[in-house]
Amino acid sequence: DLSGVSFPPGLKEQFLDESEEHLQHIEDLLLKFEKGEGGVEEINDLFRALHTLKGNAGVLLSAISDETLKAIHPLTPFQEIAHLAESLMQKRRDEGKPPSPEEIDFLFRVIDLLKGLLDKVSRNEVPEPIELPLPGAGEASATRAQDTPPEKAQEPDLSGHEAKIEVLENTLSQALEAARVGLSEILDREKRQTALSKVSRAFEMMIKVAKELGESEACEEAEKSLNIVDFLSKNEEPEDHEKLLIEGIKDGLSVFEKILERLRALKKETQEKAQPAREASADEKAASAAKEKPPKPSAKQAPAKQEKRGKQVIKVPQERLDKLMNLVGELVVTKNNFAVLARELSVEYNLPGLAKKVKEFGAGVSRIVDELQATIMAIRMVPVGQVFSRFPRMVRDLSRKLGKKVKLVITGEETELDKTIIEALGDPLVHLVRNAMDHGIEPPEERARVGKPEEGTLWLRAYNKGQSVIIEIEDDGRGIDPQRVRAKAVERGLLTEEDLERMDDKEVINLIFQPGFSTAEKVSEVSGRGVGMDVVRTAIERIGGSVELESKLGQGTKVILKLPLTLAISKGLEVEVAGERYYIPLDYVVETVKAPRDAVHWHRGRALVVIRESLLPMLDLAEALGEVRQEENGQGEIPLVVLNLGQKKLALKVDRFYNESEFVLKPLVGPLEGLPGFSGATVTGEGRILLVLDPPKLLH
Repeated sequence: DLSGVSFPPGLKEQFLDESEEHLQHIEDLLLKFEKGEGGVEEINDLFRALHTLKGNAGVLLSAISDETLKAIHPLTPFQEIAHLAESLMQKRRDEGKPPSPEEIDFLFRVIDLLKGLLDKVSRNEVPEPIELPLPGAGEASATRAQDTPPEKAQEPDLSGHEAKIEVLENTLSQALEAARVGLSEILDREKRQTALSKVSRAFEMMIKVAKELGESEACEEAEKSLNIVDFLSKNEEPEDHEKLLIEGIKDGLSVFEKILERLRALKKETQEKAQPAREASADEKAASAAKEKPPKPSAKQAPAKQEKRGKQVIKVPQERLDKLMNLVGELVVTKNNFAVLARELSVEYNLPGLAKKVKEFGAGVSRIVDELQATIMAIRMVPVGQVFSRFPRMVRDLSRKLGKKVKLVITGEETELDKTIIEALGDPLVHLVRNAMDHGIEPPEERARVGKPEEGTLWLRAYNKGQSVIIEIEDDGRGIDPQRVRAKAVERGLLTEEDLERMDDKEVINLIFQPGFSTAEKVSEVSGRGVGMDVVRTAIERIGGSVELESKLGQGTKVILKLPLTLAISKGLEVEVAGERYYIPLDYVVETVKAPRDAVHWHRGRALVVIRESLLPMLDLAEALGEVRQEENGQGEIPLVVLNLGQKKLALKVDRFYNESEFVLKPLVGPLEGLPGFSGATVTGEGRILLVLDPPKLLH
């Protein structure tokens, strides 16, 4: 039971966030190596990422004082596994060689294990026992070499080398002094980054001295302190728990203070035994000092945050941003009251002067609110690359599992979406990518038979279009056969042959979004094209988006997702039907028209209307909602809202339409939850509650 484990505020969350970033970066580097693209810089980068993972786990683990809890905590195997992988990469770094294919597979397994342990850390759960042997005896022995006890380490013979001892003593003395000064300045915001850099350089000098003396235990202590320094450098602002961490660094210094005392004693002993050595020329001493002085750390070894000095970053919990966004949303709706109030003052109370002032004041408030809304929305926007980043690894693993050659091409990763939409987008995209890999792209031999390259291509694209973001998942596989879809539809009793005759190939292909519909001959463990497609559509529509499918037999399939930029605030058209008012989201509205009654025609019991020489199906909203319409006199024009429902357009008959306005969508709860044909409700600036229509559901 790990319920008794507690960490300083924010420390665990920061560790989890940073570890996820490092693991994703490691995965990207391994995919590079697998393609033969990684070089020396990537090898060093991979080593540093693994080293940081190990070090950060150690920092967090040091906050657990109970040794029994520490032994069973998931951070312990996390640190050990990261250390094994780091040892492997240290050997490759020393050789200047990238990891072999077997080692890349091993490191991918390491990533999966570390991700699983991260989940255990976040849930505060005890992990199952893990066995992870390194590939090959050579690497295993190389790893064990890291754990050689200090007493067995071979120490250099320093007797008779007074100059060398003096250099080591001076270097260590200067490093200790620099570290003490740096530690005293870390909590000073103005001097923080300089101080951290100073401490970091000091410990690297100490490591150099410790290695010369064969003090492996001291090296480990210095590494721990460096990890803490690296951890502190990621925070621009000092935090309360940092005093405890600084005390941990001071404990590391005490080990080197003892080494310094031994060096001074050895220096005195050597001076007494070797008087002639004192007569060494100044040039020889200078040469010796230059040779032994550790190199100045490069810019890459310095804390990364130093380059960003002056740029302040504050982490805020998402629930606070959500609350702020809701409040801004209410403010956006409330600002509309000024226009209503101005109109009332002018018309009903005959106060045009006061009405003008209210309108001008409202315009000023509206401008500020709009700017505030844009700022909050920008804070919540994240690049879609956060979702796309999981797919290179997925495509690699599925390619091997299915025996296929697939190249993944990703474009538009920088396109931004609201964080809420990004979070809801992951599972639908996984469904679509797995479907394309399993039943879209053919095996190499089948592709070769039809004259295609053996390697199939899968495209993931994202781009902005108007007020929406479009995401496309396209493959150059076998495509979907409309005739097979027709046969399956009749077989399952979804439609009659007469119904199918009236549908073109594009409409037929979209039948695969029906629940449980699939043209696959067998359902594999990976997917079946069509299996889960109804889940995809439901998930995308739940976040206000739409799904469109295009496919050409023998050429490939493309799934197009149209997504709103944000869920918090939407624009809609207010309409009236049978005495009730409703909102229609503007994403679906093409135009509003008033058509003459003689433009309406009937065919097989279905109403059709001619608008600008185009024949569109017409749906009476009152009938669709089960409302009783008042008697019509057959005179005048019919108010119609033309909707774009992805595959086709529809003319929606209403009694009256009003102005466009912004609204904040609230989910339906209680008895109204799941009400068909509606996506939610909203409160207008005047205090009226209106239901928001979900046009695609009106047709189901």
